[in-house]
Amino acid sequence: MVLLRAIGSAEYAGSKGRLLPFCEENGLRHKAVIEIRKLRQQLTNEINLNIPNLNLIIDPKYVLSFITKIFILNIFYSKSM
Repeated sequence: MVLLRAIGSAEYAGSKGRLLPFCEENGLRHKAVIEIRKLRQQLTNEINLNIPNLNLIIDPKYVLSFITKIFILNIFYSKSM
């Protein structure tokens, strides 16, 4: 959950033009956060190509519910094992 929150917060900071200061303040590697943002965008584009009418976007101001976060983590951990 901490990683999801950190990346979500970094997305929000990036939308405000404050990604580098955010990374420095929170001990995140700026280059790693940039790569994660690129991967998220690439994944979003692939999903939109495969599911035509979905129109999925990355919205840095969107707040996930606790249940949604648990669901995402559950999928992530089950696929990584």
